[in-house]
Amino acid sequence: MQDPNVEALLAYLRQNSGRFSLESLELQMHAAGHTPATVQAALDRFLAAARPHAAPAGDESRGGTVAIPVLALAPKAGGGPEPAIPPPPGTPVAAARSPVWPAAFAVAAFDLVLAGAGFGLVKGGEGKAAWMGGCILVLVPLGLLLELLIGLVLTATDGASRSGRALLYGSLLVIGLAALILAGIGVYFAARS
Repeated sequence: MQDPNVEALLAYLRQNSGRFSLESLELQMHAAGHTPATVQAALDRFLAAARPHAAPAGDESRGGTVAIPVLALAPKAGGGPEPAIPPPPGTPVAAARSPVWPAAFAVAAFDLVLAGAGFGLVKGGEGKAAWMGGCILVLVPLGLLLELLIGLVLTATDGASRSGRALLYGSLLVIGLAALILAGIGVYFAARS
């Protein structure tokens, strides 16, 4: 029975040997985590299939040896980037993460619009409108804390959770912006006095 690791590496060698030197392919296979024995077995099978049949010992008319090409580290002309190597079985593969910043900016923008609406109602409203604005302003920090905690929980349980990272990063953006505004106000009043 053939070793599936050797077969995968053999297919990798067949696919990429025209563009890259065998030595650079071998280095890539080792870097991908394959055992030296598996890499050597794949190289031996690849070279055995690629070389012409050697002359029997003592037959000097054909030289009796096979010329093995000199291996170089650099890719062959027009080689391009290093090819992808199949990882050994059982190797955990990291899941691709989708970009989260647009959603994080949307969360931050929602929080800022909510805070601005509350401030506007307090400043310009009377009676129930001012009271509602005050309620909004009180609830905004609680909402930020809730977003932060939910984002932390979702990100801690599943690091690839897009919604968890969006809540976490969005709330951190608003908290950072609020800290900058408060620091600016402090500097302004310190400079005036």
